[in-house]
Amino acid sequence: PYYFHTHLVGSQGSLLDNKFHSNKLQTNKAAWSDLSMKMLDSGDVSDHPYQTQFQAFFDALDAGKPMPMTSFEESLKSFEVIFAADRSAELGGQPVKPSDL
Repeated sequence: PYYFHTHLVGSQGSLLDNKFHSNKLQTNKAAWSDLSMKMLDSGDVSDHPYQTQFQAFFDALDAGKPMPMTSFEESLKSFEVIFAADRSAELGGQPVKPSDL
């Protein structure tokens, strides 16, 4: 259910998901080389990228405590910054402060 596609292209090499090509490293120049890593879309739930975060959420619920650094107030601050950035883009790059919204 998770797929995070990565494609980076540079003057000395490229990265495509878990494969890379490099002009500087001693690799097969006729083919992509594999990175030895699990992709997030592997389906292997033991390598779930959010497992620790989910567990912290459930622990906080069980204890009746707020999640550290992810309270409603902290989340609201994040959204205010995002909305200010969106508004700035609409205005052609004009600065917009979250407090101006």
